[in-house]
This record gives sequence, structure tokens and C-alpha cells, in this order.
Amino acid sequence: MTCKYDPQISISSSTVLWECSAHSWGRFCFLCYIIILLTPLLLGFNPTTCFAETEVEGAVSGEWTAEDSPYIVVDSTWVPEDEELLISAGVEVRQDQSVW
Repeated sequence: MTCKYDPQISISSSTVLWECSAHSWGRFCFLCYIIILLTPLLLGFNPTTCFAETEVEGAVSGEWTAEDSPYIVVDSTWVPEDEELLISAGVEVRQDQSVW
């Protein structure tokens, strides 16, 4: 199978690939690659949230957000009197088993 190449078409143009039936598998792989790369971004995936981890101990207050989750309780933890701790939806709180 041969491909028709027109030297007038810019090398950066995808037209060359689309006119060549011999490149159909390569075109399919390229499109799959692009879809795989873009899908997490389109779904709002932020890779930094997967690796965030916050160790907590002692007096805590304020707000715990999903961006800093999971929160790992590594020692005695409490909310001081006259203060509050707001734990947002989606926050994961874990207990460090090595301490207990």
C-alpha cells in the first residue's frame, strides 16, 4: 500500500496522515494517546491532590480541605476550647497505626 504525499502540504499539517490509508493504525494510536492525556484534565483531575498528605497532632483548628487530604493523626489531637475545626466534604482522616 502506498501513500500519496504532496510536498506542498506543511509537515505540521495533519492532512498528510488523514489522506494516507497506510497510516490508519498510527492515526488511531495517536488519537488514543491524545484522548488519554486530555481526559484527566477535562474531568478536573489534579495530580497533586493524589499525593497530598498532612500529618496532624496536638491542638488543631480551622478548616481541613480535600486538597490537603488525607489527614494522618500521628499523636493525641484535640480542638482547643472556644475554637472549631471544620472538616470539608471529601476529607479523609486516618489514624497512624504505628503510634497506637
